[in-house]
Amino acid sequence: MTTVLPPPPDGAREGTRDPSDSEATEASSAQEETIRLEAELFRRRRRKTRLRRLRPWLLGLVGVALVAGGVWLVGFSPYLRAERVSVSGIQVLRAAQVQSAAAVPNQPLARVDLDQIRARVAKLAPVKSVEVSRSWPHTVKIAIIERTPVAVLQRESAFVAMDATGLPFRTYAARPPRLPLIADAASADRAARKEAARVLGSLSAPLLSRVAQLEVTSIDGITLAMRNGQRVVWGTAADSEVKAEVLDILIKQPNVKVIDVSVPGRPTTRR
Repeated sequence: MTTVLPPPPDGAREGTRDPSDSEATEASSAQEETIRLEAELFRRRRRKTRLRRLRPWLLGLVGVALVAGGVWLVGFSPYLRAERVSVSGIQVLRAAQVQSAAAVPNQPLARVDLDQIRARVAKLAPVKSVEVSRSWPHTVKIAIIERTPVAVLQRESAFVAMDATGLPFRTYAARPPRLPLIADAASADRAARKEAARVLGSLSAPLLSRVAQLEVTSIDGITLAMRNGQRVVWGTAADSEVKAEVLDILIKQPNVKVIDVSVPGRPTTRR
């Protein structure tokens, strides 16, 4: 007896697929892609969050590295060392003298002690004032104002220049013709010579050029001997500016041999 089986359904025939299975597969693939994309987005957001949290620390580390590098470069590296000394404003002094006195150390320019250099240079007698500064990358600049001589003292065969404060600061082999000579007596001490220098420092340039010498016997015994033979009794250095103004008027009178401005409110003249 032979049994005849019914034909299989159309969807079950060999080489055919149920449409519902294909749709389910596509939906599953789409869901998996969505999950993958969401996971990728999550990972990216997490990385960004971590970077935002780390950014201040990273910036801080970069800042510290830059500062440390700058400190090393300026303060400790061999690239910004003091290698040259520039000197300006000198006439009496020589650059080599100033450089020797300055004794600038061979070290990073930022660590050079400018105050110590200034103090060493200021000890040079011709220096009235001095300024010291850095000039990057390798130079120490020394700007000097020298003392101005107002008179000379004769000491044996040399002549010693004095400024308006009475400080001797240089020597001449011969007397400079433009500078008056301070003729100090044996009784004149250092204070008296200092007062004499103050007197000369109070005179205008035209008056000073007319002084041949200044005679000092004591602190209150100062007399000017003028180049034309006139004598000016000055007394002490007190009120020297007023005395100079009075002298500037009286010296223009003719045939006056002696002018006494020791009391500037009551000056006298003798012919």
